[in-house]
Amino acid sequence: SGFEADRSTRLFELWYQQSFLKGKLDVKIGQQDLDTEFLISDYASLYLNANFGWPMAPSVNLYGGGPSWPLSSPAVRIRYRPGEKFTFMFAAADDNPPGNRYNSLPIQQATGAVLGSNSDPTSQTYNGANGTNFNMGNGALLITELQYALNPQPADTSNVTKDPGLPGVYKLGGYYDTARFPDYRYNNMGQALGGPNDTTGIPRWDRGNWMVYGIIDQMIWRPSIQSTRSLGIFVRATGNGGDRNLISFAIDAGLNLKAPFRGRDNDTIGLGWGIGRASSG
Repeated sequence: SGFEADRSTRLFELWYQQSFLKGKLDVKIGQQDLDTEFLISDYASLYLNANFGWPMAPSVNLYGGGPSWPLSSPAVRIRYRPGEKFTFMFAAADDNPPGNRYNSLPIQQATGAVLGSNSDPTSQTYNGANGTNFNMGNGALLITELQYALNPQPADTSNVTKDPGLPGVYKLGGYYDTARFPDYRYNNMGQALGGPNDTTGIPRWDRGNWMVYGIIDQMIWRPSIQSTRSLGIFVRATGNGGDRNLISFAIDAGLNLKAPFRGRDNDTIGLGWGIGRASSG
């Protein structure tokens, strides 16, 4: 979890954003934290558990957990909104947010294949922990997301007479990392890693890594459009290959009740659940 990050003073975000086409298109360039815009469920943001923010899979599968709090990366993000229902986003970022030249992944640490620093962002003891140790030598993280807003709501609902329906947001996306990743199945001689014929104990390197995901944020009940009380659900699932990833599948879901008590319109009660499946190689 990013909550356990070591105490440090660091550059987190520094970017410039410019809009085009009367606000339909905007571009952001600079040091960015991608988990503020990609892979996020709005309903899940209620919960403190790190699994409901930046998901479990990229947190353990990518170098340094990917560009998410408390780490960020140089990136270019493009967002296009042709109307109120659809949003398309794409970003290209440095895939190594710690910037450590000798950053390693759990399989390498377990086998002793490298002597590099732990990739867990909670262990920020490497040189350059000030957030300016940029290293473009690993690879690029390319991520895209398509969003669909169901039943968009008017900004002011006080005078609305016809209910537009219960709002929801549906997202589909994925990423591809161009870097090399250690294999969980085979060693550098093509033998089964950890098997009786494993003569080296050193994982081979595989080029590229990917993940796909889907997110649902849907309100399922409210007494009226003027009411602050509502009930919403969220589901988020991620899937990726298991030969070079510690987590191959993960899902989290929950139920949120807003304004559960009279006179407490800003309160929310929620119940969330999540699970990840370890890769079998």
